[in-house]
Amino acid sequence: IRDYPETLPFIHVVGTLVLVLIALMSIYKIRRKKRSGTEMYLLMALIGLVFFVLIDAGLYYYFVNTSLSASPILASHYGMMFFVVTLLMSIPNYISEFVNERNEKLVFKHLAFTDALTSLGNRARCEDVVKSLILNEVDFTFIIFDLNYLKRVNDSLGHKAGDALLCGFADALTACFPLSPAICRIGGDEFALILPYADKAKLKIDMDNYEKCIVKKSEEIGLSLSAAYGIARSDEMKNPCWEGVFRMADARMYEMKSEMHKKEFCK
Repeated sequence: IRDYPETLPFIHVVGTLVLVLIALMSIYKIRRKKRSGTEMYLLMALIGLVFFVLIDAGLYYYFVNTSLSASPILASHYGMMFFVVTLLMSIPNYISEFVNERNEKLVFKHLAFTDALTSLGNRARCEDVVKSLILNEVDFTFIIFDLNYLKRVNDSLGHKAGDALLCGFADALTACFPLSPAICRIGGDEFALILPYADKAKLKIDMDNYEKCIVKKSEEIGLSLSAAYGIARSDEMKNPCWEGVFRMADARMYEMKSEMHKKEFCK
């Protein structure tokens, strides 16, 4: 600018337009209450820079109009220094905002995929894992559990006992299947889990262990844990999908539940 004063009118016009734009942006953000610390630092830096440029403009036109020799134009240099220093000062604030935003996203994601009562995954989490396994062509086993006697416990012992029944069953599943990529509560008294294999022999061993875990947990909480379940393996389907796997496991679970009701009625 000092070496080419003929460009100053253009610079001054641009500086004035930028200042007007900044003012309009600031008013809009303040009215919409969409401000962050980093944005305020940037606005401060731009306003400071334009302010110093306008000082140059004023000095320039003053000396031109009074027919004096051109003044040394130094204000813009200070404006650039102010701009750079202000942006450097905003770096810690930017890092803090970035970390907080990232943490908030993680929290929201956790809440979106978590059951509030049991801290297990929810239906969305279960569906997400199944689709991921299908996409990566990994064999898996999907099991749906329907917890028995929840309504009876709620009616006779209260909802606090019902919550204890649900949480006890959730703890039992977590203890029984530590290698499961997803153990979820998908409905009121329905749970689901995914096992990262489709081997029948291994599945039988794990389900036998499940029966032992359920008995042990029932003794611990003083409530009878019982559930009908249905199993669907990915290798049973030619083209597995979330809907198909879910329907297969759900249908088999209701078959088992019907058999359990028949036995209970006969008693």
